Amino acid sequence: MLFQMLKNPFSQHQKWFAASLLIFVGSLLFFKALTFVYYEEMFQFFSLFFDELEQLASDVFSGPSMWRGVGILFANNLRASLMMLLGGILLIFPLFGLIVNGGLVGVVSTLITYEETLSLFGFYSVGILPHGVFEIPAILLSGAIGLKISKELLSPPRGETRKHRLKKNYQAALWSLPVIILLLAIAAVVEVFVTPWLMQLYL
Repeated sequence: MLFQMLKNPFSQHQKWFAASLLIFVGSLLFFKALTFVYYEEMFQFFSLFFDELEQLASDVFSGPSMWRGVGILFANNLRASLMMLLGGILLIFPLFGLIVNGGLVGVVSTLITYEETLSLFGFYSVGILPHGVFEIPAILLSGAIGLKISKELLSPPRGETRKHRLKKNYQAALWSLPVIILLLAIAAVVEVFVTPWLMQLYL
């Protein structure tokens, strides 16, 4: 029953999930390659995002309680997911969210390798995978639904109005929201309690 509930949103948006994954991975590889060639320029380009990530990390890991940190991280990720999910009425929101998230992973992985603070294997297997296995599908699903909303607003299926498709897609988004919330909640717990412990073991 639980598995079916988790599976349904991904099955219903399979094509758009694949498109979302393609944008995310494509952005990761593109910005990773750019950072190898234009290290200083890419560092400057993403500096605003790095500042925000540093502030978020400080709020999450330097607070009075680790559970408070979980709440801050969860709220941040949920806000970003909702912007892609419900902001599909404007194509820029899901596209921007997927490109920035993929690009950040690509740039940070290159910077870490360049500065030799952590191996590429360590970054992905220890720094990303434990919580990313929950967080990334939630982000991709949010992006997938947002992309679908955008596409069907621009070009609704034959015989259907834009208003009708928008209503149907937002209904599907609301049904998918509990799955996204659950995945992001698990990811936040893992990222605060498990990922730092694994990083200490690895280093």
